[in-house]
Amino acid sequence: MKMASSLAQSAIMDFCVATRELKRIASGSAQQRREMRESVTMCKDLLHRELGALNVECIPVKLEDETVYVRLVKRKRSVGKITASRMVDALGDQDERTLVKLLGLSGGGAGKDRTLDDAFVDVLTQLMLPTTTESVEISKVAPRGFVPTATHVNVNVPTLRDGLNASSRITEVAAVMARESEAISSLRKKDTLARQPFEKTRKSAEPNVSTHLKDYDPVHLTQQVKLQQGGKEWTYYLRQREKTSSPPLTLKNAIRIFRTELSLLRARNRISNTLTIQEALRIRHPEFLSALQRCIQLAIEKAEEDRRKTVATVTMGEFNRIELRK
Repeated sequence: MKMASSLAQSAIMDFCVATRELKRIASGSAQQRREMRESVTMCKDLLHRELGALNVECIPVKLEDETVYVRLVKRKRSVGKITASRMVDALGDQDERTLVKLLGLSGGGAGKDRTLDDAFVDVLTQLMLPTTTESVEISKVAPRGFVPTATHVNVNVPTLRDGLNASSRITEVAAVMARESEAISSLRKKDTLARQPFEKTRKSAEPNVSTHLKDYDPVHLTQQVKLQQGGKEWTYYLRQREKTSSPPLTLKNAIRIFRTELSLLRARNRISNTLTIQEALRIRHPEFLSALQRCIQLAIEKAEEDRRKTVATVTMGEFNRIELRK
């Protein structure tokens, strides 16, 4: 094991101190942010219920001499991880009648303007599209076309669970949500500014630390380090790790793979590309779907292998902190 050069020693010192400070910043506000996020989530749930009870999608609320709008919004969920089994299961889970309807064959006969491949690709795309979820947000701008009605301003519409009418309750909860949301934003900005110099130092020192670990311990790429600072002795454990990963499979690429493998497997099984109920049910047969899943899985693995990247990063664990005697 080689001794560290002065350049490596300086880089190790900078890397360890910067990493420690980044962990301190993150842990210092973690509990506070968690509690504020939980408070905002609870407020959203309450406001969602109140708007539902009033059967409105938006209501103006006055907070500190400013009118804001508590409104329902629809957001798309993430598509999530796309796998071969998920794609094939999306088709296999449809009963015969539903699948025939999705393929546009409810009237019987053959599809006029589409091939069998086109129809199944369209159906899978429809089944894999992200769903939407309804949430609540507070905006300073009214939704386009929004016109307040008697329901929006009627303070006598009761929600008597806590003795408050609907308008008073919404105003109270909206005030809490607005305050907590602003606090989260301010805390995030504060932490971002505090992290910036340490992130810059860590990024600058990491290449030299990585090079040193390769020289110091070529096999395990690890080293225990003791540093003295501020009247304390810190013990750290440095380790270089290589992480291999591939970009997530997008819906667009998944559909492209599905189309290619469906077409190849259909041709091998002598299934016509004419869109008819008979040919569609041959595609839906469990044995065909099972073979299709294997083909898609191999194609996904090949695509991931082609896009795979390996990134080396240095991690640091803190063993202990000892007060030095004066």
